[in-house]
Order: sequence, then structure tokens, then C-alpha cells
Amino acid sequence: MPRLILDENMSPAIAALLNNRGHDAIAVSQIAPRIPDPDVLAWAVQENRILATFDTDFGSLIYERRLPPPPAVALFRLGNRPLAIIIQIVANALSAERNWTGFFWVITEDAIRNWLILRNQTCSVSPTHTGSSTSQRQRKSGKFRL
Repeated sequence: MPRLILDENMSPAIAALLNNRGHDAIAVSQIAPRIPDPDVLAWAVQENRILATFDTDFGSLIYERRLPPPPAVALFRLGNRPLAIIIQIVANALSAERNWTGFFWVITEDAIRNWLILRNQTCSVSPTHTGSSTSQRQRKSGKFRL
């Protein structure tokens, strides 16, 4: 099972639920509240953890500022839902069997999309700002470019 780090905008209850399911999940809000996003990213890289977040800034940090990426990023875009439902959706998505490594994932209630994270960071655009037809071409080509 993947090792996870949950950004501080995610409820610690998600980490608790994932840990109860056998994952190794830590919640930034419980260990280092108010830590800047670049430091959260560096922490995920250092501990080889998948970063789960509601914050679109991580796409900018990886694709525009070209900071070293973690093994994967799971960006959740779930809208305005009760906390109990969000906790279940996020925990279920992160518990799913999939090859997380090497991708920037965008997870909504209706779809799961992903973009390859290039280690040499040849891209200058955040994947969260692209259209769906572009993302299909990108996945087929094996790299993210416009």
C-alpha cells in the first residue's frame, strides 16, 4: 500500500480512516500545521509519500516552479459536500488499487484523470488548467505538453 501525506486542508479523520485500513498515512495538520506548500512538497519527496490535497497550488509548484515532485499527487475537486461524505470519497479513492506513482491525479465525483509527472520538469503549465481533450492526448503521448 502506498505511503501517504495529507495536506493540511484535509481532515485528519481521513488519515485515521486510511490508517485503520492498513495504509501509512500522515496528516500535515496534526504534525506541522501552517507549513508552507513548498515544504509540504519537499516532505512528501523526502519520505517518498503520495501527496493528497484539495489545493491546486501543488500543480503550479511542480509544473511551473519546477520543484521536485513526490511519487504522485492526488488533487481532489469535490465541491461543497458534508465533511463525512468528503472523508469517505477521499479515503475510498486513496484506498483503490491503482498505479499511483509518476502521475498527477485530479479526482472529482465524476471522473479520475491523470498526467505524467516528468522528473526533468519539461512542462511549464499546470495540468489542472488544461481541457479534457488535451489530457487524453497527453496520456497517449506519454508526456505532458501543449
